[in-house]
Amino acid sequence: MVGASRLCAQATLMAALTCVGAAYAGAEAAGAPPATAPVVAPATPAPAAPVPVAPSLYPCASAPPEPVALGMAEWNGWGRDLVNSRYQPEPALRAKDVSKLVLHWAYALDAPAVHGQPIVVGGRVFLGSSSGRIYSLDARSGCSYWTFTAGASVDSAMIVGELGQPKLVKNKWHPWRRWHKRLRRWRRGRGINAHIAVIEPPSGLYFGDAAGEVYALDAQTGALLWKVAVGAGLHARVSGSPALSGTSLFVPLTSVDGAQGTVVAMDIATGAVRWRTDITRDLIRSAGDTGITAAPTVDTRRGVLYVAAGEAGAIVALDIADGKPRWVGARPQKRFEVDRRDASPATAGGGHRSSPTPPILQTLPNDKQILLSATPSGIIYALDPDRDGALLWRTDVEPGADSITWTHAADHRNVYVAFERSDPKPGAAAGGLAALGMANGSIRWLKPFAKPACAPAGPACPRLPVRAVTVIPGIVFCGSSAGQLRAYSTINGMRMWNYDTAGIVQTVNAEQVRGLSLGVSGPAIVNGMVYVNSAFQDGGGSSGVLLAFSLAGK
Repeated sequence: MVGASRLCAQATLMAALTCVGAAYAGAEAAGAPPATAPVVAPATPAPAAPVPVAPSLYPCASAPPEPVALGMAEWNGWGRDLVNSRYQPEPALRAKDVSKLVLHWAYALDAPAVHGQPIVVGGRVFLGSSSGRIYSLDARSGCSYWTFTAGASVDSAMIVGELGQPKLVKNKWHPWRRWHKRLRRWRRGRGINAHIAVIEPPSGLYFGDAAGEVYALDAQTGALLWKVAVGAGLHARVSGSPALSGTSLFVPLTSVDGAQGTVVAMDIATGAVRWRTDITRDLIRSAGDTGITAAPTVDTRRGVLYVAAGEAGAIVALDIADGKPRWVGARPQKRFEVDRRDASPATAGGGHRSSPTPPILQTLPNDKQILLSATPSGIIYALDPDRDGALLWRTDVEPGADSITWTHAADHRNVYVAFERSDPKPGAAAGGLAALGMANGSIRWLKPFAKPACAPAGPACPRLPVRAVTVIPGIVFCGSSAGQLRAYSTINGMRMWNYDTAGIVQTVNAEQVRGLSLGVSGPAIVNGMVYVNSAFQDGGGSSGVLLAFSLAGK
């Protein structure tokens, strides 16, 4: 175990950070916005490639003034909320201002591969990496509060949970106390909120690693609270982001060969295992693998945990209390799709595992809830959780689309899904972004992507893997492995902003570093800032970087 270190000295934060990566110059395919659309902020010419410099920690001057506490302004876990919507309803960022986003700070990472996305809770950014290092950074400046090193790669998003209930601060008795009580009652009766002092409980930071160990750290200090090897006897790794509800942590596991998936429920205070459920081939009625790489979805109304198992993404409903399976949802398939063995575990030649998307539980205007999911073959569909996962509708997003992985998000009206074509025909788009009505799956708009050159390698990309989608009111963000982070209007799909994450940036803790393509994760958006890592190694590179954007001048 490597303990966390409390950091003390602080370097001077530069007044402004300038992105010197070249902006994306490729034209959009059919459906490109007119000339009057908001334009991309100009970029300065790219300098020569920087000399690699080992990143320092860039410590904060002092410990954070407030404890890590859950609140409204946060992005906690993979999907931000229990239902995995990837929708930030209060981003403190207006749709009309998105075109003004600029790089606020950048933090060089010590690992060239970061698969998990950052989370933002209590004014801190928490991020894991392939080296096993966990970072706790200040959300506004990027300085480091502490680091911790796990025993193996941490490839999924982490999650924060409170270890107890807030406690009221009781004032000592004094002669005027009775009048203070009357005053508080009078203020409450007139809708005036009186300040109530509370002591926040400590919060735990939870995550798992590639060796199958689950960790709980003190989110304030980085001290290890407990560590449990839940995958040791199964030869399994923690393959998806954990979910947390009440005092239970739900951890998805996958065997090293990808064949067997397991869900484990643990006590957040002690790490004790409450139940363990294996997802078998017989259970999901499939001859393929049953690994779980997507975050579970929590349904508090029905007391159910939903997991997407296997490459086809079969939705399995488990009882939260004991882990017993309740039902397995319908799974639509294309005629040519039969367990897609060719898209299974990565081969020595660089093959790519096709990963299912986490299910999204959304509520329609009539208060009926539906489960939204997608197959890796390009179909998005809805299930009825009140009828044992019966199929409500299915939509083949785009003829020829053959991959939807990690990518969909939903607001109160639409579900947004990015797709790709592994082998597009000449002149055809390499993929696209679509908005579908949640009630019936009708396509409201579809925005094709241009086929870019691979960055930074150079030759034409044979495919354009898209990354997770994030939604705020009026804007949907989508990135790709080519290093493009884009923002589109949720109304008509018009592109509103673009940033090349594979460019060269000045970081707060090192010299200039070159960002790489986006990992599987999408951006986390909190308090007017957009956080995304550019550290997934597609085509080479020696360093990764966490990028934080804000409005110009703020």
